Amino acid sequence: MDQAKRRVACSECGEYLDEPFDTLPDSRPPCPSCGSKSRRFEIEINDSVKFYGKLGIKARRGEVGKPYREVVSGDDLHRKTGKWMHLERSIDREKDQYRECVTNPETGDG
Repeated sequence: MDQAKRRVACSECGEYLDEPFDTLPDSRPPCPSCGSKSRRFEIEINDSVKFYGKLGIKARRGEVGKPYREVVSGDDLHRKTGKWMHLERSIDREKDQYRECVTNPETGDG
């Protein structure tokens, strides 16, 4: 996580003050602009979140038996390396075909 940005401002006029966060109310100097001793404390925290997604579909006839067609497409975590890869998988049991392509999205290598 990035470093938090902390600022103290006068709650009356909004001017930012060069004052520590832990200054007690009785020992605060008055605001140089308006003379108030009331304060507003601001903490700004920035971070980022990355989402991954994968979609899978299965086609079957009836409610029993294996699907005759399966397709998976999206992000997949490679367990050995711990890296996120892009996965395209197609299984067609009627035509007895299996196709899988795993690529590194950073380099494009498969």
